[in-house]
Amino acid sequence: MDIKKVTGVYFSPAGSTKTVVETTVDELARLFKAECRYISLNTPSDRAQEYQFAPDELVVFGLSLIHISE
Repeated sequence: MDIKKVTGVYFSPAGSTKTVVETTVDELARLFKAECRYISLNTPSDRAQEYQFAPDELVVFGLSLIHISE
């Protein structure tokens, strides 16, 4: 498979997941000699958009997990 683009998609209210995704995507893009892009899902308008990905695109997802104890 010939990867031409690496995309990072993240939900990161505090910012730490965004940092991890960006670091991972940057390194993968360097290794594949591919371009990179980032998609934030932090706001309702971000999540309402429709995103499309190409067959030669590697997508990295990063989502924050929140544990609420009772």
